[in-house]
Amino acid sequence: MEVTTSHKYKGREADSVIVAGADDRNYPLVHHTAALFEVFGDTVDRLVDAERRLFYVATTRAQASLCYLVTAEQASPFIPAAVADVETVVWTDLPAAVSPPTSMVVIRIYDAYDIKETLKDPYGFRFDRDTETWYKYRPAKDFDFPSIRRLLSFIGPRLIEVRNDSNQLLHQAGTRISRAAI
Repeated sequence: MEVTTSHKYKGREADSVIVAGADDRNYPLVHHTAALFEVFGDTVDRLVDAERRLFYVATTRAQASLCYLVTAEQASPFIPAAVADVETVVWTDLPAAVSPPTSMVVIRIYDAYDIKETLKDPYGFRFDRDTETWYKYRPAKDFDFPSIRRLLSFIGPRLIEVRNDSNQLLHQAGTRISRAAI
């Protein structure tokens, strides 16, 4: 993927083009002092025509798909002519994009008050205030509970649970320990 300006894309093409800032503040972009340069032959109308040509360059570089990002309340006045025979997509009408589901399991360790720093730093566990457990998510594919149990052998007899995405208990070992016993 390449990000570039309309000026630099003359003569080039891409499968997909996104024209960012396709609103009336950017296309046409005519500085408020442009009238002062009429003494040099640059009229506001000539500047607007140059901006229209630049917008045309940005619009005609797409081979497969073209998207205008409009951030202001008013779209560029150049858009209607550019999309006269093109289907308009309203992004808010589209369903939310969701990544393909990856099945995960959650490992929960109970009553780990005295070993919380070890769980946090080297192992990346986080504390869940609602369940008062230390937890970590792992991919469910090829999950090996005996290996995890060996890796976490330093937790001692504390209760460790592994649950799937539906919160169904898959593995369990150990028991709950009271704070007084720690």
